[in-house]
Amino acid sequence: MNTTYSTHALMEYLPTRYTATPQQQADRNEVYRFKDGNCSTRVLDGLVSEINKITGTNKDRYLICFIPASTAAKTRTRFQQLAANLRNRTGCNVSLTGIHNAYDRESAIVTGKTDNPTASFCVNDDEVRGKKIILIDDVITRGRSFNGCAAKLMAAGATSVEGLFVAKTINPDYISHGCGYDFEPDYFNEDEFDPRDYDECYEPDPEDFYDEPDPSDYYGF
Repeated sequence: MNTTYSTHALMEYLPTRYTATPQQQADRNEVYRFKDGNCSTRVLDGLVSEINKITGTNKDRYLICFIPASTAAKTRTRFQQLAANLRNRTGCNVSLTGIHNAYDRESAIVTGKTDNPTASFCVNDDEVRGKKIILIDDVITRGRSFNGCAAKLMAAGATSVEGLFVAKTINPDYISHGCGYDFEPDYFNEDEFDPRDYDECYEPDPEDFYDEPDPSDYYGF
């Protein structure tokens, strides 16, 4: 059964192969810092505002979780302080173990692409059962990791899953073909980031290399 989950993003992420405006570059930098565990006041305020809109006064029914990074250590670095801040600012229950790393996975640079980017994640059924989950991560593009995590959470007894992201990748090259079938712009982009999308001073997470686009995906050759 195909399930469509609601998602929210605070800003847009423009890959660095495109020339950015000053604001777009600032947004890129926000994403890079977030991935390193340095959530800015601007991003934290935005996340808190969106969470409060989603939960309203029914805080007890919700559980905030995070899409794990490639290793447990990176997951802690990225989300541990954020989890504490969100708990204090929203009054919601927050968990780093609702969905977590069952084992660390090797870099996709070494192992190549995978058909299942969430294979190394597992769910704590007791934590998520009966809860409405707000699932947080840095960037959504194709959404394969998010959809895979959401499916695992629902199978474990969560009653709903909503995604909340710092940014959503945009594709300025998207053109409707006007033939009765429009290609989804984010379907043909990298799942999180393209290896070319980093400043030299930024060390990318191995998980960011899943689903690098193939030219044949675009042009059919």
